[in-house]
Amino acid sequence: MASSPLHESYQARPYPSWPVPLSHPDHLYVVGRLHGLAPAVVAGARVLELGCGTGDDLQPMAATLLGGQFVGIDLSERQIHVAQTVAEAANLGNVEFLAGDALSLATALARWQVQQGELVTDPRSRSVTITNSFTRQ
Repeated sequence: MASSPLHESYQARPYPSWPVPLSHPDHLYVVGRLHGLAPAVVAGARVLELGCGTGDDLQPMAATLLGGQFVGIDLSERQIHVAQTVAEAANLGNVEFLAGDALSLATALARWQVQQGELVTDPRSRSVTITNSFTRQ
């Protein structure tokens, strides 16, 4: 992966990561139903998380939705290594973690239906990047 000042600073000091229960497909399904929608069944959920960090959000999803498929992408090889190590220790065969920039992994993105974006900030340069969520079938 090409190195940039942002990439180097992110490798040196990654941002913290933790599960967000409100993003779990089961929760989103219930919220949709409560609002009169007919959401897709979540048993076979396919979730792609951009900016997944150490995978703390995807791993609980993968553990509770064994028929689902989960992919996390993050710029930091360091964070992805942690995510892969935890997924292997938990024997999660339905989750994959990729290091790289989402644009460079565009072919991997085309196959996913549910995507979750993150607001990425760099306090040192005062820049903000918003990763949009979108649905692709």
